[in-house]
Amino acid sequence: MDNEFYTINEVAEMLRSSNRTIVNWIKSGDLSVLELSHKKKLISKDEVQRFIREKTTAHTRVRTS
Repeated sequence: MDNEFYTINEVAEMLRSSNRTIVNWIKSGDLSVLELSHKKKLISKDEVQRFIREKTTAHTRVRTS
């Protein structure tokens, strides 16, 4: 398990999305976070990779059907 964590801002930059989109994915349960406080949430590198893999696979299934 990797111990590298990112902030919502960093994940938004990596995924070329807005902070609001990342927060919406967190609220919907699509993206899991480590909540250190009400304002401080961290997302693990493993979780970001899982999310990308899952979304890429789902997108590929839709496109090739």
